[in-house]
Amino acid sequence: MSQIGNLRNDVRAYTAQLLYMLYWTDDQLLAFKVSMAEEWLRSYIGALPAEIDTLVGNAMFWAWWEMKWFEFDNAIFLPTVDINTPPEAAEQMYKIVHRAGWKMKHPSTVYMEASFWNICEQIRRKEGHL
Repeated sequence: MSQIGNLRNDVRAYTAQLLYMLYWTDDQLLAFKVSMAEEWLRSYIGALPAEIDTLVGNAMFWAWWEMKWFEFDNAIFLPTVDINTPPEAAEQMYKIVHRAGWKMKHPSTVYMEASFWNICEQIRRKEGHL
């Protein structure tokens, strides 16, 4: 299996474990990811609502965001909980970690900032705007 195939399997397995730990549905996780993407875009680049909608609705941005989310969860969230953590506590920790974590200067967030501008340039070249 290719590296991409292995990574997809890792993401699927992690997502299933996460949904179990939080007692969330796929829709709840997606809504949280979207709200955090919007918040990050507002706070990091001062994006306007139209820019946020454009980015969050863009497949390239979303693929990038999902990968950064997975990396962030593995680096920051997973070390704080385990499968035996009560769902309410895991959910609270997950929200706290994500709301505060994107502002930290953790290696995963420093890399994220640099890679964000790269993905914006790729979107600009492909779609001619942003």
